[in-house]
Amino acid sequence: MNQGTLVIFNVDSTVSNDELLKLFGGHAEIREIRETPNRRFHRFIEYYDVRDVETALKALDISKIGGKCIKPEFSRPGGARRVSTSQDLDKNEVTTFFSQVAKHISFRSFL
Repeated sequence: MNQGTLVIFNVDSTVSNDELLKLFGGHAEIREIRETPNRRFHRFIEYYDVRDVETALKALDISKIGGKCIKPEFSRPGGARRVSTSQDLDKNEVTTFFSQVAKHISFRSFL
């Protein structure tokens, strides 16, 4: 069960999970660090206690890892995220989003 997960956006692929463990594990015990196959630039850091996510966010004022600007946020169940503007998305995310919308519209038109 998800006890408390932090998602970090825009993590360079050269940044290892061990590096993230060193950065984010200094404030609380981390249960797991994982990435998604379709979004390798996102990493999820799951803590054993939901309160540890808030502690980590407050304690860490990290804006860059591996030379790239990152954005840590609370992970939301089901992948729900705040409404993004085009400035927040990279080209791959925009392409994926519009592909999914097109498939959904095409499928619904046949129902």
